[in-house]
Amino acid sequence: MKLGKNRYAEKFPQEARYYPHARSEKKLSSYGTPDSASKAYEATHLEALGGAGAWIASAPALLQFCIILTAGPNPVIFCPRNL
Repeated sequence: MKLGKNRYAEKFPQEARYYPHARSEKKLSSYGTPDSASKAYEATHLEALGGAGAWIASAPALLQFCIILTAGPNPVIFCPRNL
């Protein structure tokens, strides 16, 4: 699992390509330049959202992460005493 990047040019190999909604307006770039940018990339500062999301993962890596959180003799977060 990795944190996503802001720019399309910085996306990881085999990472999905994100598309804005067909009617979405462009916004100012999150880099402080006067350029307008797509909400799917530079208009959203993904790198600042690491704690709230912005994670990318393959399906096997995501399942492994979920298993670590929920299963086994010592589940990390989702165990009966924490619910």
